[in-house]
Amino acid sequence: MTVTAVSPEVCTLGAGVEDAFYNYKNALDDLAAASNNTDLDGNYSRFPEKALRVAILLASIENHHVIDMRHWGRAQEIAERWRRSLHNLYRAFNSSEDEDGQKEDRVIEIVRRLGTATPADVNREARMISTTKAADLMQRLQQAGALLPAKITHKNTVMYQLAV
Repeated sequence: MTVTAVSPEVCTLGAGVEDAFYNYKNALDDLAAASNNTDLDGNYSRFPEKALRVAILLASIENHHVIDMRHWGRAQEIAERWRRSLHNLYRAFNSSEDEDGQKEDRVIEIVRRLGTATPADVNREARMISTTKAADLMQRLQQAGALLPAKITHKNTVMYQLAV
């Protein structure tokens, strides 16, 4: 049996992918800096690169060699699931839980169940999260790419939905 080397293929970034990568990286850096828990900082710094690797794999499966926003969106969604799983694992092994990470997971769960939600909706669903804290968490999750603004209510409140 003879194995021959395969020549490497060059993938290019489609429109908006580079900006999306850096936006995600900057948002995760901000989340890590704002958290009192530094145990997960190293993981947070690697998620954007891991998401890009997944996007490359997704693009290579289709054999177009162009990483489009659809590849990036799916890859970022996978990285966000890994991030949530990381928080779950961390909580399972540590008696002092990452409070903000737990609240972020709860906010995402509420938005997923309701479809769209305002900070007041989150407060109604999870009384332990104040409306002010929910607004802060939802803005941070938007910066991280986990939530998107769906619309502005008549009271000028942002209503969020899950990102792709």
